Amino acid sequence: MKKFIIVMSILCITLSIFASCGDDDIESITSEVSTINMEQKTLNLADENVSSRLKIQGRYAVIENEGITFDWTGSTLECNAYCMGDVSIAMILQSLVQDNWNCYFTVFVDGTQQERVELQSSSLNPEIKSLTIASGLEEGNHSFKIVRQTESALALVTFRSLSVSGELTERPKDNDLYIEFYGDSIAVGLGNLILNTNGPESFYPINQDGTLSYPYMTAQALGADVSIVARTGIGVKKGWDDGNPDMISVYPYTNFYRNKTNLWSFERKADIISINLGTNDCWLGLSSEDLQAAMVEFLTMVRQDNPNAKIVWVVGGMEHLYETQATNAIEECGGADKGFYVFKMSIAEKNGGKMHPYYTEYPKLVDELTEFLRELLNQ
Repeated sequence: MKKFIIVMSILCITLSIFASCGDDDIESITSEVSTINMEQKTLNLADENVSSRLKIQGRYAVIENEGITFDWTGSTLECNAYCMGDVSIAMILQSLVQDNWNCYFTVFVDGTQQERVELQSSSLNPEIKSLTIASGLEEGNHSFKIVRQTESALALVTFRSLSVSGELTERPKDNDLYIEFYGDSIAVGLGNLILNTNGPESFYPINQDGTLSYPYMTAQALGADVSIVARTGIGVKKGWDDGNPDMISVYPYTNFYRNKTNLWSFERKADIISINLGTNDCWLGLSSEDLQAAMVEFLTMVRQDNPNAKIVWVVGGMEHLYETQATNAIEECGGADKGFYVFKMSIAEKNGGKMHPYYTEYPKLVDELTEFLRELLNQ
């Protein structure tokens, strides 16, 4: 009898709760799902209504009637969707080298990393490509993330549209911490997927993964959003060839290699800026005085665009040749009192392609830099 009374009491309470809900309340519970159009549709990524639901990391431009540029190492596009079936992204791929090298991406679906994705290039002219990022999804909420592995100097990529059976939902949130990295070949992971070779294959994108280089991995370790502006062979003031200018020239633009008039906005101010440049300047014979002056010039430019950032000149990874110049430049800019710092990182074993570190060497560099930046953030 007692059990019967308890059961009836619970039933009465439950019924009273539902009775207190009007029709409007019940409709609001189900309206979000019931109003989603599950038909297959193609979403133009340049459309503001679509791009406002995307989270993009790295420098990019929205090109009217074309899409969103996706050029730099570590560039990341994230979105959420209530969808089902297959999801794909259409893009324009343009190789910048005569060998028509391919472009590689890391894809995450619902937080799980997928197999490495390759887009093949067959021409120096722009080509329309399609990348399937998920297939056979059950109906429901899903998350997607695409990260570019290969550097900007090899190919230009423009994401045009997203094909999905469903609709985009809430934009992924920004992380509290935002870090910008400026660097050279070890920042983009040159030759980090091939062991002990000095041949031309060291430069092939199939043997490069910037998501396994120290800038991207450090940002992940710190839970930070990230922008990486880097390329093989670049210096502060002197690069290896005519097509490889200095970082001072590259810095103001969204992508110097795509468009030399589209200035980057610097709308989001960095909390930390990490610079590791100087190896190529030294190898190419830039004088100590000129290198130090160039470092000061670049630090001044960076500070102007990021007035409150902690700016760190990292020395090491490949060489310590520029330690004195970096130290002097930092002091000339005011040192720690003005938010400028030097960090000396280890020299990694050069056991990858073209005397660069293999990917297994990067975690040590990441641990060192991560520890230093954590301490800096806690000051």
